[in-house]
Amino acid sequence: MSTPFFKMSGSGNDFVVLDGRVSPPEAWPLERIVAVCDRRHGVGADGLVILTPEGPNAVRMTFYNADGSRAAMCGNAALCSTRLSARLGLAAPEGMELVTDAATYSTRSVAQTDRAEVRLADVGMPRPVEGIETARERRPGRVDRELMRGPGNLATALGITGVHTAHPLDRPPLWLAAGRAVPDAEVSIGPRIGIHPDRAADWPQRYWLARSLWVSKRA
Repeated sequence: MSTPFFKMSGSGNDFVVLDGRVSPPEAWPLERIVAVCDRRHGVGADGLVILTPEGPNAVRMTFYNADGSRAAMCGNAALCSTRLSARLGLAAPEGMELVTDAATYSTRSVAQTDRAEVRLADVGMPRPVEGIETARERRPGRVDRELMRGPGNLATALGITGVHTAHPLDRPPLWLAAGRAVPDAEVSIGPRIGIHPDRAADWPQRYWLARSLWVSKRA
């Protein structure tokens, strides 16, 4: 039985994307996903995406890695999903809700271009809980509050390099752990920084702890 699919590329990653109304997630066991994503004997892709309606102007993106494991979110897959959802009439191109296992994101397909935008919250600079001595060794001559101010400095202090590209953030050696709930009163919100004006730079999606010394730049 043949299955219609779309092959899409977003920011360097490629995906096999399916219309969930025709081919739902239940039709895709692990072995089938691995076979399709295989670059020698299958279609070849970094992952498989299934798009299904999720209410008024909302689309669910179910994402699987090439090894068949289900992932909560993939930014580049979200870009592709937004473009294809608009093309398939699943949601309005000027703005939709993309539902993932991680969260629901506001997205849009940019008119008269091949671009899409996903509204993601910027992550404020963390305060080191342990390993501060290692961070000082990796960034000698810096006072503590400058060790991790900014994405590049943070990566250097934590020893993050290109070898960690595409590493899932739910397993060692690099992962995100749940923290304490932060009251709204302690959170500042403002426009993003270092973003091209054409890419929703004015959207208030940069969040940081109001009194944190680890923020790279204040609005």
